[in-house]
Amino acid sequence: MRNILLVLSILPSIFIANQAFAIDEKYRHQLEQSGCIQLSELQGCDIRKSKQENIKAGFVENNTQDALEGKRSIESQWIAERMDGKILARIKIDDKERVWVNDYRVIAIKKKGQLTFRQGKINYTIITDQEKGSESFWYDRYSKDKGKIVLQ
Repeated sequence: MRNILLVLSILPSIFIANQAFAIDEKYRHQLEQSGCIQLSELQGCDIRKSKQENIKAGFVENNTQDALEGKRSIESQWIAERMDGKILARIKIDDKERVWVNDYRVIAIKKKGQLTFRQGKINYTIITDQEKGSESFWYDRYSKDKGKIVLQ
């Protein structure tokens, strides 16, 4: 008798747990209409906006728009180096100051002549003033490691 009660009490939780991983139809429709994916939504892509608005904001890649504009034009490429000289990350910044770290789009904030952004546990700061560009650096919040970022 106890075994039957145990099985009957566990069965509903199994069905509920399986459904927790699915996204509902309304949310899926919003993602399709906005051009966002779940990962880009976490980075700031707004599912309440249209795909064109999210393309202008830089969260959605539009292959037809890229073809008309001649792909995205990369203005500068930077290398984040570890203290031992090994490459930590390759950073690309286009003419609209959109930033990619190892080919993943990240959100960058520009203020006072510098771009700051984060990927994972590492904070990056790029000084946009060419005379002070050699002062660009990265910092790991957890291990307290740091290094320089150089223009390639």
